[in-house]
Amino acid sequence: MTATRRRRGRVVDAEGRPQADLLVVVTESDGPAPDVAARTDAQGAFTFGLPDGEAELAAYREGQEVARGRFRMGADATPLVLICGEE
Repeated sequence: MTATRRRRGRVVDAEGRPQADLLVVVTESDGPAPDVAARTDAQGAFTFGLPDGEAELAAYREGQEVARGRFRMGADATPLVLICGEE
């Protein structure tokens, strides 16, 4: 059985300013993700339940993708920070 962990992340712009009210979606993961979408709060923060392994997340503003990133979940997890406008 794949372990699922609650992970908190942030979406910021290139200057590090938080991006509120974006839809963050799990586009791919190494196992079933109990949460597939979350909305960022005023601090650009979001929370997901994600399985250990790798996951890809994308952030959308009014249906337009503004950020995407691939992250490792688990004990050696990488920080979940999506930066708008970064390729």
